[in-house]
Amino acid sequence: MLQKINLNRKYIELASFEVNHEYYSNKIPPRLDFSPSVETSKFLRDYKLIAKQIDSKIFILQEVINHEGNWKPRIPIEENKVLSYFLNFNDETFQVKSKIPFHASKDEKFVILCKEPKIYNLEKLSIHKYLSGPFPINEIEENLNMYFNNQLVTNIETPRSLKKKFYIKSGFYKVNFDDGKKIEFLWSREKIDADAFISFEISQKTDQNYKLIIPSREIYWQYEINTKYIDNLDDCIILDDLQIISFEQKENSNNQQKNIVYNSISPVALKESYQNNLTIEKAGEKVLKLPFPELKNLTIEKDNVKKRVNKYFLTTYVNL
Repeated sequence: MLQKINLNRKYIELASFEVNHEYYSNKIPPRLDFSPSVETSKFLRDYKLIAKQIDSKIFILQEVINHEGNWKPRIPIEENKVLSYFLNFNDETFQVKSKIPFHASKDEKFVILCKEPKIYNLEKLSIHKYLSGPFPINEIEENLNMYFNNQLVTNIETPRSLKKKFYIKSGFYKVNFDDGKKIEFLWSREKIDADAFISFEISQKTDQNYKLIIPSREIYWQYEINTKYIDNLDDCIILDDLQIISFEQKENSNNQQKNIVYNSISPVALKESYQNNLTIEKAGEKVLKLPFPELKNLTIEKDNVKKRVNKYFLTTYVNL
């Protein structure tokens, strides 16, 4: 994706797209890769644009020429154009860190479609089915309304001759059939191993700066305490020196005084580092400073079997 810049030519910054994540102290996902769609790669070549990634931000640079003392675009962009990229976070714990439904494979991805340069501070991420290979819909034969990246591109009244001219591109599709059936999917011809798909508009203007802020997952913390040396754990409590996180003792169905479980009363927003300290206290005395949970220790409990609702924990096992 990245190209070498000829230093004998002059480029200006036309647009940028930055991805931040609330989990990280500096907000920068450390191993994020931007991969342009086939259509975006062609557009960048045709318009003499260069995409340069620095950390979690991609810059769109435009070649300019000196015209009577003023810098003019070598190839002007006549109207709004849409750039699209696949994002790969290269992180096995991305789903744990992020406020996104857990999903089993990269046959589902989250999709962000941006229309105007601004900060997109997301409340949560939604996932959509991802398809590749032959386009799954016969857009010419079917009676349907089809939206591409939220723009209507063909409908039931569209003449067949115009439908034939519709060019299928990588992106997010919503299809409404005349029988009431609706489907949504992300599609590309070549299969892309990535976590997400983004698109954003650019035009012949400067300062087109987009920023996407991914929210951290909020999850319950659980400490399972085991001891060989303390007679009774019932009067032990977990204290937070900054009173940010509160814990309650889970009911012990086995009546085992050598084993006890504490759950946080509320889910906790995950962070790369924490300023508070957690300790176990027994009868007013500090017994042990507790470690913070590791992202790999994800456990699941059935919260509502009938409704198939799961409750997620980060569980830490502690021996006293």
